[in-house]
Amino acid sequence: MQLKSESNPTRATDTIDGATGSTNCSTHLSMKAGRRSLYVASPDHRKRTEKFPSRRGLCTMIVSVPTELTDPTALAQPIHSSADDLIPTVQLNTISCSTHLTTERNFPTLEVIGAGLMRTGTTSLKCALELLNQTPCYHMSEVTFRLKQPHIRWWMRALERKRASLSEFGSVVKPGPLFEDLCRFVYRGYSSAVDYPTCIFFQELMALYPNAKVILTLKNPHEWVQSCRATTLSSNLIGRLSWGDRLYYWIKGIRGLPELHNQMFTQTLGSSFDEMTDEELIRAYERWNNHVIATVPRDRLLVFNVNQGWQPLCEFLGKAPPIKGIEFPHLNKRADMAKVVSGFYQKGRWIDRFLILLLLGLLCTFAILTVSRIRVPNAVQ
Repeated sequence: MQLKSESNPTRATDTIDGATGSTNCSTHLSMKAGRRSLYVASPDHRKRTEKFPSRRGLCTMIVSVPTELTDPTALAQPIHSSADDLIPTVQLNTISCSTHLTTERNFPTLEVIGAGLMRTGTTSLKCALELLNQTPCYHMSEVTFRLKQPHIRWWMRALERKRASLSEFGSVVKPGPLFEDLCRFVYRGYSSAVDYPTCIFFQELMALYPNAKVILTLKNPHEWVQSCRATTLSSNLIGRLSWGDRLYYWIKGIRGLPELHNQMFTQTLGSSFDEMTDEELIRAYERWNNHVIATVPRDRLLVFNVNQGWQPLCEFLGKAPPIKGIEFPHLNKRADMAKVVSGFYQKGRWIDRFLILLLLGLLCTFAILTVSRIRVPNAVQ
């Protein structure tokens, strides 16, 4: 297995002022015999300068670190901590690291955890948090349109282990190293996370990030169920997949998305979510919201409706509102999301038609060749 990064796989460098000894330090990684040497900035850089004259200002302290990284397939084991938690490792030929080593070494820190279900204003909340924090917010739209199959694969494994280790709304133990590996991978570069799949793991994330605050987005239950029926719970999206649908998801790099949807909705709404009446869906929705409110301490929870605007959100997070004139975002309305879902469905239908025409063409070609082979011997006779 080989992990890739957008940066140079064998070197990560920050700037350093060796003359002034500033804290803007430099770090280099070098690969030798399956190990990497970590050079850390230090005031004493005489030996380092002698070894590499062209790199003045770098230190001589060398720390050898094995090039063992956690194998993502380790999520096949239980995701919560126990006495049996062991992290399998895989020896890599090369090491991947981010552009700044501090980003790679430091564990991602979430300040905000969203516990609200889909179609409750999570896209608007995502945009609002990005305006307040000036950092990206993790959301299901990121998984679908940008991060795609690698993140889908991680979340599927996490959901499988959660389903196997916990009954519905059962007690949640302290997250173990395997769940930490998941967070290290998916939340890198994010300071907040809302919507699916994050909301499913809000309890584990609360334990992992004790200073993080939780936001439960709510919508009128009847409006919520109608919005879901037109979008995320429409028959076009959760119905049986055709070959065209499967091929389209594969072409887009999200072949596991339908199964991820199924597992996520099963965890939050129940295993028969696709057969529920409107009243049953509303009860499942209210049951989830009550579960969140009963679980999260009051000082860490904000029950929020996006129509309330900036004030309650900013007061809860201790943030100053954006500059005057910037209204609270109201995005991903029902009609807009319905167009996205319809687009997925229609593209699948076009591929189905193409496959049917292709099959008919192949059958016609086969029939013509068969008839011609029969006629040739008859003509010879």
